[in-house]
Amino acid sequence: SGACVSVQNQEGDTALHVAAAWGERSIVEVLIENGALLHIPNHIGQHPLHVAISRRHSSVAITLLNSGTDFDIHDSDGNAPIHLAVREGMISVTQALCSLGCNLDSANDQGLYPIHIAARLGHIDIVRILCLAGCNTEARNADGIKAEITALKYGFNDISDLLGKVKSNYIRDLYIKQILPNGQPLPRVNLQIFGHSGVGKSTLMESLRTGYISGLFKRTKSTTFNNHYSPLLGTLSQPNSPSRTHIELDTTSRQNSLNFDLYNHQTTKGIDVQQAWISGVGYVTLWDFSGQDTYFQFYHHITTTSGNHSIILLVFSLKDSPTIQYKQCCFWLTFLGARIPPTEPIGNFGRTANMPRVVLVATHADVVRAPKLSTGDFNSPHALALTKKLRHEFASYFEIHPTPIVIDAHVPNSCGLKLLKTVLSDLKTSMLQGMAVKQVNSSRSSATLFGYKGYKLLMEPPHQEFGQLSSVQQRTVALTARTIPT
Repeated sequence: SGACVSVQNQEGDTALHVAAAWGERSIVEVLIENGALLHIPNHIGQHPLHVAISRRHSSVAITLLNSGTDFDIHDSDGNAPIHLAVREGMISVTQALCSLGCNLDSANDQGLYPIHIAARLGHIDIVRILCLAGCNTEARNADGIKAEITALKYGFNDISDLLGKVKSNYIRDLYIKQILPNGQPLPRVNLQIFGHSGVGKSTLMESLRTGYISGLFKRTKSTTFNNHYSPLLGTLSQPNSPSRTHIELDTTSRQNSLNFDLYNHQTTKGIDVQQAWISGVGYVTLWDFSGQDTYFQFYHHITTTSGNHSIILLVFSLKDSPTIQYKQCCFWLTFLGARIPPTEPIGNFGRTANMPRVVLVATHADVVRAPKLSTGDFNSPHALALTKKLRHEFASYFEIHPTPIVIDAHVPNSCGLKLLKTVLSDLKTSMLQGMAVKQVNSSRSSATLFGYKGYKLLMEPPHQEFGQLSSVQQRTVALTARTIPT
């Protein structure tokens, strides 16, 4: 009978207490099946659930919770199961208690809330779980101290910073939304645009950001501007005009040399960074790098850290001679190749595991009156030949898209812009699918001892990437999900 199974010894322990203390889950299951009572306290006020958690037997604690034991009952010290689970750093038990709806804002006899215990002992993943479950981060202990200050006192600055960020319910809701599974890949990638001044980078970026309706008016506006200022623009376009100052990197004129404008009121200043939604691609961060050589010394700060994780658009103008186009593209590919570090493993012919992806974009197709295909796309044999040549010469450094995109950058709804968006969407998908492997390889290679790194450290990338409230398990799932083709 149940009474015999639940008889107590001199310490007040039942057979269920003893089985829980030793972590014998199978015996616990047998006792429960035979009617063992779940809510008999021993002489120190502990129930079997308290004992299982105090002895760090997660499987036994989960079994007792699934059997219907009271998850909010306190022992003689005023500790509920959530206080004990937080104290022992038992993530799975804490998650189970939170999912059952336990009281997170009750203090024990010492006046400590679960959030204070986690902050005091440095259990940052427990802190995230409690915040996700809706605990009061502003609660004060018996001494009137908040958990944020408790973490600072014991040297856990990361926990203090986290608690400082989730004070606002609005901010906390944003972090929660970041880690809710929705079956979608990461929403944003970097799109870096390089090229000389005057090739149309800024116009291209504006057209990429332009919607369908506003795109109907953009062509008219640009045509009016060009007609109104055609004398001035014609003067500036002359390579040997005395009103234009330039640095010659070769010994000949603009028609067969590579040069940079020293000053131009219309050129991009430094790096123009914008976040935008591109139809068919999604959210992207656009980086428009100025073609002025004055700013080149700063570009390595960006390209060194993000070049391998970005899509690079290399823009050149069909108005220039094929020699100029080739020299400009070679300059930028060499410039970027010297600043983007290779990533291991390095395979045949020096090809690295994560080569930067480059798409060549030829502008001013309307000015040179490039022929059109039956699909409406501009066609440029010179651009195609240039792409083949660059793919051969830089095969060990860049993954250059085999098809150049020939466009009139002023027309957002043109076939060329639509083709470019399709290419960007395909590249974004392929990048996201391989991100998990790259993250693991990068984290492993940063280990100091024989390439070995513990599991927890391996799964601890910056929380700005995965969300401030994400736990180790949630980041594991996120990384794993990225490797599954969609």
